[in-house]
Amino acid sequence: MATLRKYWHDVDKATEQALLDVIKIAFAINMSKFYEGDDFYVQRIKSMYVRGIEYNMKESLQYGKNFFESVIRDTGNIPVKLSKRDLQLAYNRSMIITRGYINLVVDEFAAEVRVMANNMRALDMKKESIITYFSGEQRENRPLFSRFNNRIRKIIDDGVDRAAAFAYHEGMKRQYASQPNVQFTWVAVGDKRTCPDCRARHGKSNLYNEWRTIGFPRAGFTFCLLSCRCILVPEEYVDDELDLSKPLVRKTFKIRGGKLYQD
Repeated sequence: MATLRKYWHDVDKATEQALLDVIKIAFAINMSKFYEGDDFYVQRIKSMYVRGIEYNMKESLQYGKNFFESVIRDTGNIPVKLSKRDLQLAYNRSMIITRGYINLVVDEFAAEVRVMANNMRALDMKKESIITYFSGEQRENRPLFSRFNNRIRKIIDDGVDRAAAFAYHEGMKRQYASQPNVQFTWVAVGDKRTCPDCRARHGKSNLYNEWRTIGFPRAGFTFCLLSCRCILVPEEYVDDELDLSKPLVRKTFKIRGGKLYQD
């Protein structure tokens, strides 16, 4: 019997590894390069983050595919086969979004460093003192750096989860293409990060085309925008290990002092 818990557990494994990989990148950043306005270095950091998540996103695609197949089998049906092209499509769509967020956050971080440096120079601070300050921000994970680090963590977390969800969505779309009257139920995650929109939608059922109007999970129609962790399951799907009448609980991870912690 497939369970939502197993699906999310598998995705969480990929997320945890991805976070461990990008933490190494974050704390290896040369802050003086940002201070000096080295655009080539900024682009290099963006590429490093993208490479740091690629493998784990591809792993999570397989989790999404496997979960889709398990859900369909549990409803007594035979799942359609998702081709490599289908999974590549899901990966490409997810990576476009993830890369866009990485570019945005790194650019904003670089701009903030430069604005702060200009302010310090205007107050006659020496270059050596400014670089020492930025290095200390990184070493001690102080506000300037920790804000950036936490934003990157969230992008990676969302990116891995999104890849699995896109593969799952692609399967469901193909499976029920000729069955427009199938109802899909919204399943939310019930932890402290759950937004009010998702909590209110938990357990609600609609036709696929109705969800296209109301908004799918991760479509940006909810307060949590693209960070949504919810999923749609066919109404006939029953999980014998979980009580789907209430939102589910899922692992979350945080970065503190350059280390990964589970909440």
